[in-house]
Amino acid sequence: MWLDNNDVQENLVISPDSCSSFDNDPSSPWETADRAIQQAKDASSGSLNPPPDYKATSTLLLRKLLELPNPRMDTKIVNVLLLDGVMDIFMSHMTCFDEKETDVKPTPDELGRLSLVEKLQLASRSRKWDDAKAIERSYHAMELLCGTSSNHYRVQDTCLDTIVDHLFSILLPNSNGNFNHFGKVFQHFVRRHPVEMLERVIMRNNATYLFDYLLPNANEGAITESILVLLTAPSTKDVVALAKRRAAFERLDELDFIKILLEAFHLRGFSAYVSRIKEMTLRLIEEMSQMEHSEFLFKVFYDETKGPATIRSLLELIAREDRGHTRHATILVLKALVNCGTPPSRSSTIAQPIHGPLYNISLHIRNLISHHISDICILFIKDRPCISTKIRPLTLADMDLLDIFYQSLSDASDQIQALDAVPVAFWKMFVNSFFEKNTCNMYHTLFYRIFRLVLRINHERPLIILIRKQKLLTRLIETYQDKSRHTDNRGFILLILNHLRLSADADDTTLVHRMVTLHPRFQEFLPELRDETFAQVEERYSWRLVGGSRPAPHLGPSPPIRPSQLFSSSYNGTTLPLMGGPGDHPEEHLGIDLGSDYAYCLGFDELAPVGGSRAPSRSVSRGPSRPVSPLDPSAFVFESLTAEH
Repeated sequence: MWLDNNDVQENLVISPDSCSSFDNDPSSPWETADRAIQQAKDASSGSLNPPPDYKATSTLLLRKLLELPNPRMDTKIVNVLLLDGVMDIFMSHMTCFDEKETDVKPTPDELGRLSLVEKLQLASRSRKWDDAKAIERSYHAMELLCGTSSNHYRVQDTCLDTIVDHLFSILLPNSNGNFNHFGKVFQHFVRRHPVEMLERVIMRNNATYLFDYLLPNANEGAITESILVLLTAPSTKDVVALAKRRAAFERLDELDFIKILLEAFHLRGFSAYVSRIKEMTLRLIEEMSQMEHSEFLFKVFYDETKGPATIRSLLELIAREDRGHTRHATILVLKALVNCGTPPSRSSTIAQPIHGPLYNISLHIRNLISHHISDICILFIKDRPCISTKIRPLTLADMDLLDIFYQSLSDASDQIQALDAVPVAFWKMFVNSFFEKNTCNMYHTLFYRIFRLVLRINHERPLIILIRKQKLLTRLIETYQDKSRHTDNRGFILLILNHLRLSADADDTTLVHRMVTLHPRFQEFLPELRDETFAQVEERYSWRLVGGSRPAPHLGPSPPIRPSQLFSSSYNGTTLPLMGGPGDHPEEHLGIDLGSDYAYCLGFDELAPVGGSRAPSRSVSRGPSRPVSPLDPSAFVFESLTAEH
């Protein structure tokens, strides 16, 4: 490595006297090394055992080796590193212990008995990195341990236990080792030996390496990345490795790993650490949502005591935190838990499975949050003394909270009870924001999805508050007809009004039917509504593409997916619903009433309207409705795979 490439040596054991020639001999360092090694070889008289002082001489040799500009791992260096005790000396150039600070040397047992706060206080000690030579030696040691040649692999495989043990010593409070050097070596070993590293770090000693060494230093980017690499290894489909990963996840669940991460959000006085932990947790959830066996890591949410307590604790933290980045980071983690198992976005260019491994976990978390849906609503009210959002507009964090509200209400075990818990003030702010944020399609999308969900649940109390008390129909029509007003929500207004029209047509016994038919302004606007809507679906040119059907004229932000589509062999995450099939005739599917393609694309499967706002002008009704899967009732509508916003 630091010798000439053509030199071949059997031993690399030198005496202290010969080592001193490195500093004094003006000749080439390679020639000096040759003479020193030959002297040591003569002194050993061919014995297989190294001389008694070989450790001292090896210390000097390794120091010089690591200070070379470009050290290499050749056979002679391998033979030296494999000698008893030499790897310990080699790793000391990475651990960089400060022997003078004797008051900060907890043993592994002592470290395990400390609380997380005490560990963080020790880890917050400033490390001494003013010795450029020491940093250079550590860097070269890192490069040698991350090599990929046969010589590198021989050292790594033979000395795996020794290297890993010393590697974690870098994370001790009295070490001046470099975190980035640790991260690169650790991640290299995880990728090469995923099973062995999971065994050493997680399965042994109650995962002390993870909880006592890695987590207290997680404010360092290299450490958080190392934790994520460890938990997401292996990347291959090796059966043994996957089984080990599952066992590791089950062990971490027994040790309450996820619960400990979320509890760390509540730490006070360690803002930088908490921020980093939130980022790491968010990335972990995103990675686990695509990883096999990851559901075993999140079983804490199924616990009858720990699950509800963990969700309640997160919501209380959000309410306690000030508006800003800190609160938004917590909201993003909660949103990731809510959405960790949802179907993939249609924006994806690759077909993916509909349900991820955390799908059932996400459904359970949504149901847990639905019991606290009033707390989410109170956050909006508490942040705004008045109902208007002009004084304090909605933020991205508020949008994420609204999405959590929608997802939780969608999968609540008792949707009626959840809706009854929503305060009136929230509905007022919810409707006002639709008109005040007239250029924010992100909010319009959320409004449309929540409004459609409330219509589908068909509970009278929230419908009265949302539609009648807020004069929603009148405000929607006035906004749509006011051409002098610059607004981007007219398309959503058409969708909302058509949902109301079709809902009224579908069942003449509902409150929505009575509201629509008895509303004079809506009845007056109905012809214009039908004309504007029909203009969207009217065929202005013939469809000449032989390979497929005409795309739907309007999908909305979340077109419903039927069971027949989900169980179709041709369905995948990038499929869009089409108007008509290979054997359909386009003229049979025109129109905007129940039974038409337009109504079908909006989620209405009824054969024909039963009254209400039906008008014969320019309307072509269909005969039978589209077939649905026999596996589920026809009224059941799946949420689409369209991107949220």
